[in-house]
Amino acid sequence: MHGSDGTRAAYSSTALTYAHSSLEKESKSELTTRTSSIEIMSLESTFSELKSAFYESHDHQRCQPLLLKLKVQLAEEGVLVPSPEAPHAKLLIAREALEIGAYTAIHLTSPSTFARYFTQLSPFYFPSLGLPASEHQYPLTGLHLLYLLSESKIAEFHIFLESLAESDLEQKWLKHAVMLERWLMEGSYDRVWRARNEAPADEYLFFMDMLMETIRNEIAECAERAYTVLPLTNAKQIFFLEDESSVVDFANEHEWDVRDSRIYFPAAGATDGDAMMIDGDAQKAGVALKSTGLPTEKMIAQTLEYARELEQIV
Repeated sequence: MHGSDGTRAAYSSTALTYAHSSLEKESKSELTTRTSSIEIMSLESTFSELKSAFYESHDHQRCQPLLLKLKVQLAEEGVLVPSPEAPHAKLLIAREALEIGAYTAIHLTSPSTFARYFTQLSPFYFPSLGLPASEHQYPLTGLHLLYLLSESKIAEFHIFLESLAESDLEQKWLKHAVMLERWLMEGSYDRVWRARNEAPADEYLFFMDMLMETIRNEIAECAERAYTVLPLTNAKQIFFLEDESSVVDFANEHEWDVRDSRIYFPAAGATDGDAMMIDGDAQKAGVALKSTGLPTEKMIAQTLEYARELEQIV
């Protein structure tokens, strides 16, 4: 059951603790060390300039120094970490500034910065603050779930899901991430790959690409153990890459030998007595499988026979 009161209360307390911790770290590493060099501007004027840079100019590089200025001012006002007693007008400025910061981090391809912004942002969505709903809450929450998946933080993914209400999970932004996690657990990587075309927003593509890179690296580890030789055409399908040049780049990243339109995997882990076996179908494709000592051809033949018998029964 998602979203029990105890779970949400525990998560709220934890999120506030993380937000305080994140603010303290940032205050020491960035904010307090640069305060003296920041031009004095009012909170409202800095916020207005930030919105102009983000929404109108789409100048994400320009957003960075403005976000730093604004966070210093918000910290001085005591609203960078929210409380019900703080003025709602300033809490709304802080919330939208952090939302802009989270989106900016994605556009500047910095997942760790996005995670830091979302940690600071989460407490602003607590109903206890009495703030009006934000149109960015569910898109950013879905992005956070996708970030956790792309970093293989599956336990944190499920802990965060437990903090959400059932009604939250009906939002398309969150359903997208939940379905991706289900397909990952099933090993349906092809469905994850196709889901890129169904991303609910452009920002999701950044984490989708990160997720696919994580999947490719896992497949690569298996491929090194399973194959000695793999044609580029087959590798393109296995690794979900667009073309053979991308396969070559991927192979070079893993220091695999590429020649004659084939990938030659290292023989690490193979003993002197291991022989290379090629079954009928694989031989036609030029795929060389590493011997595991198992009667591969016999097992495949038996499996095919069982499949034919089942088909006749059905």
